[in-house]
Amino acid sequence: MTNEAIVLNILSIDAWNEGEEDSPSWTWNNWHKVGSIDLEEFENLSCDSEVIQYFINEGYLIDGCEDSVTVEDDQYNIVVMDAENYRPLFAIEYGPAY
Repeated sequence: MTNEAIVLNILSIDAWNEGEEDSPSWTWNNWHKVGSIDLEEFENLSCDSEVIQYFINEGYLIDGCEDSVTVEDDQYNIVVMDAENYRPLFAIEYGPAY
């Protein structure tokens, strides 16, 4: 029996705005797996700033963007969003792991 690590998907999100310009409401149109993260490493990301730093370190986000993105947990994904309009950019899909 092998002791394989559980791996979570990192998704790039394509979404469209179904709300008003001044009150966006984003619907995920499509998403693509662009990477993965071990469950153990994911569980060590204890706050939003650590999640953002992970995405910067892995090359998904550019250094210095910390103030322009925010993080939300939708109870299935940790979603990294544009802080200005809350458009989803990336997600770590953790739902199936629990």
